[in-house]
Amino acid sequence: MKKRRYGLPAPLPFAALALAWLLSGCTSGAEPVSVKELVRIADEAGPGKNGKPAELDACPLPYDIGKAAEAAGVTAGSGAGGGGDGPAATVEGGKYAASGDPLDVNPGALVSCAFRLGDEDVEVHTIGTERPSALAVLAPAIQAAAKMRTEDLAAYVDKAAQGAPGTPLVSGSGNVASVPLKDADGGSTGLVVAVAPDAGKTSLSRAQIEGLAKALVSQAG
Repeated sequence: MKKRRYGLPAPLPFAALALAWLLSGCTSGAEPVSVKELVRIADEAGPGKNGKPAELDACPLPYDIGKAAEAAGVTAGSGAGGGGDGPAATVEGGKYAASGDPLDVNPGALVSCAFRLGDEDVEVHTIGTERPSALAVLAPAIQAAAKMRTEDLAAYVDKAAQGAPGTPLVSGSGNVASVPLKDADGGSTGLVVAVAPDAGKTSLSRAQIEGLAKALVSQAG
């Protein structure tokens, strides 16, 4: 995982659009991940250094990338990410959200975990906000990983956020899947899986990306 902020700040000119989504809201859907739990993790992780997210040595969420890959029919070896390329996980938001940031405007938290699947990096972002749409906070990460044009981004994020609960929407690039989740406490939660985010393309099929996301969603509960 590279040392960058996954959801914040949004790259211009998208920052204003992301904040508009957060304030206007579109509905999201299904699995019992809660904003409350994500905020608890962020608060316990503490503030990051120099305005960056807090860094952790292990993913604080119960994801098993090996089992998820097996369920998706992926045979490549798997393991935790991080190491020399960056932390195994980053956490931001909660009471440490900077004033004016999307996770301050729409309170919540973001947990981003890094894994390896064969020769490819995998990023799993789990986001929760008090109001819809949590996935809008991750629009910059989606755009960067899928190498998506700004004019296509709004439509993709809106469609993903309004999708059926727990159902992944795979990007046109085929390496990103976005899933609305169901918050146990009534907030807005979502998950984004990005494979080979630096390359913007992956050796996995679209069906495998979708299967990987579905398996991780089931683990998130």
